[in-house]
Order: sequence, then structure tokens, then C-alpha cells
Amino acid sequence: MAKEIKIAFIGNGYIARQHLDILQTFKYVKIIGYLGGKTDKFKISVARKNFGERFNSMKQMVASRPDMVYICTPPYIRF
Repeated sequence: MAKEIKIAFIGNGYIARQHLDILQTFKYVKIIGYLGGKTDKFKISVARKNFGERFNSMKQMVASRPDMVYICTPPYIRF
């Protein structure tokens, strides 16, 4: 049996949702949560798209022990 891969996201906008749609098609992928998106618009989107738990800090995200983290933020924010 394959090991479950736990994935977290930084960002939950358009690009993150595109990745999420694809990742959810894989049997052994578990989306554990995301860091970002505090507005009501994002809360509704996140609940609908099943991003998992909302992390309040990078420390909390790391403590959840993801196997992989997707960084899905606009290029101007990454620096």
C-alpha cells in the first residue's frame, strides 16, 4: 500500500485552487490545511474547495508535519 502524502498550501487563491482540483484526484493525497486568506470570500471558497484546516501561523503549519508544501502566492509576494 502506498503512503499517504500530506500536503499544505501557502495561499488559497486561484492558482492554489487549480492545484487543489488536480491533487484531489490522487488516491493517496491528503490536503491537511492552508496558510492565508482571511476574508469571508476566501472562507467560503476554502470550505467549498476543501483546503482543510486554516493555519494561524507558519509554526502551526510546520507542526502539522506536511510532506509537501505548495507555495501558491503571487510572484510579488514571494520575496
